[in-house]
Amino acid sequence: MRKKNKKHSKSDRKRFLINILIYCIFLIGTLIMLYPFYISKLNDYLDNIRVTAYKKELQAIYQSKQEELKQENSQLATRGLTPSADPFNEKKSKRVSDAYYKTHLLGSVEIPKINIKIPLFDLTNNDLLEIGATTLNGTSYPLGGQNTHAVISAHRGLPNRELFTDLPKLGKGDFFVIEILGRKLAYRVEHL
Repeated sequence: MRKKNKKHSKSDRKRFLINILIYCIFLIGTLIMLYPFYISKLNDYLDNIRVTAYKKELQAIYQSKQEELKQENSQLATRGLTPSADPFNEKKSKRVSDAYYKTHLLGSVEIPKINIKIPLFDLTNNDLLEIGATTLNGTSYPLGGQNTHAVISAHRGLPNRELFTDLPKLGKGDFFVIEILGRKLAYRVEHL
């Protein structure tokens, strides 16, 4: 009778280990399949944390930075918009510090219809385009006002970030908000 219990016990243990292995394989497969969804949410969360932290640090210099950008917009209005060489052909740096991102951060772009809020930077290059939207070099900064024309660019279709991927879902009359140097500016889509 004891021999049967030991055999029974070994087969139960073996069956238990096989079940654990099957559950682990199923769990790993599910995590791999859901990777795009949870990595997108994680990136959104990290972007929001980054923007909030940067805004707190930059609060003290917003006024002087805004005056500087207004002055540059005035100069652009008199001499005309002059987009520079193609910034999208630059090579991406191997490593960029957080200080570099903080230096170029202006605010954020929020588009409620497609549920995104991403950082907005004052310079267009591959490093900044990897994590947010940028103001195209040689165009006005998005401060609002007459004689300004800001061009905002961001990637679409990156495997690990949404950014402007869903931008074609916007229609005439939809709005978006640009928060720049502590001010919020709301815009409505008028032309497609």
